[in-house]
Amino acid sequence: MCLSGENEILDQKALEYLPWYVELKKAVKAYILVSCRLKGKKIYGYDYAFPFEVANITVGTMKKIYDYYCFAFNLDNIVFTFFRDCHDNMIYRLLRETDINEKEIVCLGIYNFRQIPEKIEDA
Repeated sequence: MCLSGENEILDQKALEYLPWYVELKKAVKAYILVSCRLKGKKIYGYDYAFPFEVANITVGTMKKIYDYYCFAFNLDNIVFTFFRDCHDNMIYRLLRETDINEKEIVCLGIYNFRQIPEKIEDA
């Protein structure tokens, strides 16, 4: 997961629902890349039942990773929370012009769940 730090609520929801995404992908470990806009310390407040690593990278590096995965691969095992920076990303427009909220964007748009998990406390 790449957290851009552009929208704090969006990044928070991505972290909240990460356990369901890890389970859906049958992953054994999560890698969280954090832009310099966001403090990596916030991530360690989550008590996940799976191992994870956090790395701080520059926004420029994150954009290069985004471009690489968008154009070189059609993989669904990496997600990005870019909000405004990438011109082909509709998140900013959806949040600004519709009634869709950050939780719905994360669950249905970024993670591609079929529905929003009901009980976040059971994660």
